[in-house]
Amino acid sequence: MIEVGFRQASQSTADLLNIEVDGELVCIIRVRSADGKPICIEESYLVSQYVPKILDTHDFDKESLSEVLAKEYNLTW
Repeated sequence: MIEVGFRQASQSTADLLNIEVDGELVCIIRVRSADGKPICIEESYLVSQYVPKILDTHDFDKESLSEVLAKEYNLTW
């Protein structure tokens, strides 16, 4: 895990997510690996109001973000 926390949405991010500038985002930045080798850095920005308390109750070093979003927040892509 590189970074986990909160950020304020920039103008470009707010436009993409259809939220207000400076709206609160959950930020998760982590290294993704394949076959035990790091292959990319993944940045995820989630609109905080849709995922309340997600950082209080989950460790994304050990848990799948997509599984948590689907199971606890009924959010899928």
